[in-house]
Amino acid sequence: MKLKNLIWLLEGREWDVVEGNRGLDQADFVYQCAAWRRARRFVAVRQLISAEKGLFDITMCEYFCYVTTERLNPIEVYRSHGNRATCETWTEKCKNQTKMGHVRTCAFFS
Repeated sequence: MKLKNLIWLLEGREWDVVEGNRGLDQADFVYQCAAWRRARRFVAVRQLISAEKGLFDITMCEYFCYVTTERLNPIEVYRSHGNRATCETWTEKCKNQTKMGHVRTCAFFS
């Protein structure tokens, strides 16, 4: 999902460790954006990318956030929607970058 200040919203959440998946944390919360009429369920997964130890400890994470009505836990939503997002990305690339949306099929072989 696209949302201004999403990282700020996610960093303020309480995260639970995903059992059996080192470096993955999950969060589940209800939030209402300013333009929305009602609050909706958000699920998020945080993946540890790197942790540097030195003078200052720096942790880099990648965040995945979904708005859903499904009754799945956050890691299940992440796995389910991750496949869908990959498919939609490939479809968008085919349509817009390779102009596959403009192929004239009725006169393709002539």
